[in-house]
Amino acid sequence: MRRSQSMRNSAGRYRSGIALAITLVVLVVLSVTTTILAVRVAQVRQRQRYIMDYQKARYGLDSAMKYILAVMPEKTIALADREDAPDFSDLFWLTREQYLNYISAWIETTEPEQLEKYLKPAEETEEEISEDAASLFAKLIAKMMGKDEQTDPNSLNHDESAEEVTYVDPEQIVVPGPYGPPWPNVIEPIELNIGDSRITITIEDENAKMPLSWAVTSNINVNKQARAAMLNFSELMMMDEQTVENLFTELNELGKRKLFQLNPTAVMLTVQTAQPQQGQTQAQTRQFTTSRTQRRTATQPAVQPPQQTQQQARPAVGHAADFAKLFHSSLLDLETLSVPLPDKAFDDESPMKYLALWGSQRINVNTAPRQVLEAAFTFGGSPEEIAEKIIRLRREKPFKTIADLRDQMFGDLNAIDRAAPYIDVKSNFFSIRITSRCGSARTSAVAAVIKEGKQMERLIILYGR
Repeated sequence: MRRSQSMRNSAGRYRSGIALAITLVVLVVLSVTTTILAVRVAQVRQRQRYIMDYQKARYGLDSAMKYILAVMPEKTIALADREDAPDFSDLFWLTREQYLNYISAWIETTEPEQLEKYLKPAEETEEEISEDAASLFAKLIAKMMGKDEQTDPNSLNHDESAEEVTYVDPEQIVVPGPYGPPWPNVIEPIELNIGDSRITITIEDENAKMPLSWAVTSNINVNKQARAAMLNFSELMMMDEQTVENLFTELNELGKRKLFQLNPTAVMLTVQTAQPQQGQTQAQTRQFTTSRTQRRTATQPAVQPPQQTQQQARPAVGHAADFAKLFHSSLLDLETLSVPLPDKAFDDESPMKYLALWGSQRINVNTAPRQVLEAAFTFGGSPEEIAEKIIRLRREKPFKTIADLRDQMFGDLNAIDRAAPYIDVKSNFFSIRITSRCGSARTSAVAAVIKEGKQMERLIILYGR
């Protein structure tokens, strides 16, 4: 009897254990299911939130693009006064140590008023402001109580300035560019809010960079000269031989799609008219300009102009837009060219920073940095001496015309004449970069424009750049 009772107790405990195990398994399953559902709901919410943020960011981006393209024609882009200021092109190619030594030497020799123009804005904390206010209050109380022995305010200021030792950290100097903002920006970056989006707009001078289009021209001699210029440029930018060789290989592949024709004059915003083919009479030319009614009554079908004539009639800006698309395609390895250079004055130094990828043809001698100037004058003369002379002269006064450049560099006329198809004294190619942020979403776009006075034409807009 005791045995049967023990067996019943064991069976009861066994059933209780099974029930407890099943309960635990159910709880675990419910807990895991609840966790998975919570994670998925959070992911859905996060995805929906990101989609909403992206839509807002994209709306802000499109609105900012319309805004800047509308106001850009009225914007006057003028060179800034660089007298007594360090020239930007003397600094970018320096090492970090050389840059700090250069700025320190300039600080010691410049006037306080000039130095103050290029200091970064001070960020005063509340404690610093309160201490300054307290010290000023103490001085006023001391003067009212007659404890201040100085009665002449001028002598007081003179004594204080004489005893005061001012130290300026070279890191606090903002290196000016040719337009005032750091190179290659032509205006200070624009920060604005559109809805919930934070917008940043920067505009860069593309004529201050070295055009890659030189290496893909239809002129064999120009291509050889461009290769020499690129080799000179790559040496200054510390590019290794394999990177340079890969770049030329990529440019050769790009040239198979389209060749660049170097214009004897700068790219203008006027449409080029088609020229009659060789051997075509004036009467035949007039036949193409007859009215639509006369062409309909003709017994023979209208003669279509050859493909070559249609290409000649296309504006030069259209060809520039083609190169902008090709240069930003997968044909070029832009990531390798964007790798920062080690131990340079600024962290964003890379070959990509100095290469023009928007179809520009000429270099602005008033805004190009040293390495770009030397590359341009590889076509003739001594590039180092010419670049040094141009930098020294333009710091005093920018060149107004190529004739002005020739007059001031009379001893280098041969070099200037050889480089004339590749240089200019003004810029008309600009890239506009817009970044829009909203929450965790970020989107960007780059537009290339040609601007001459108040006339402007958009070349291309690339999103996600």
